[in-house]
Amino acid sequence: MPPSLTFEQAATLPVAGGTAVQALADDARLIAGQHVLVTGGAGGVGHFAVRYAKHLGAHVTATCGPSNVEFVSGLAPTG
Repeated sequence: MPPSLTFEQAATLPVAGGTAVQALADDARLIAGQHVLVTGGAGGVGHFAVRYAKHLGAHVTATCGPSNVEFVSGLAPTG
C-alpha cells in the first residue's frame, strides 16, 4: 500500500477496481481498438473503467457532469 493512502482509501481499490475489470474484461471482453462508453466516468467504478479501458487500448467515451469534465479527460490522456 502506498504511504500516501489511508487504509480506508486502499480498501476501496479491490471493490471498485475489481468491478471495472470484471465488467470490461470478463463480461464485455473488451479488446484493443474497440469503442466503449463509460457512464458515470467520474464515479468510483467509472474512473477505474476509463483507465482500464484505455490501458487495454480501447477508444473511450465517458459521461460525467460539467464539474468533472477536466478530471475525466485527464484519466485517459491521448498520445
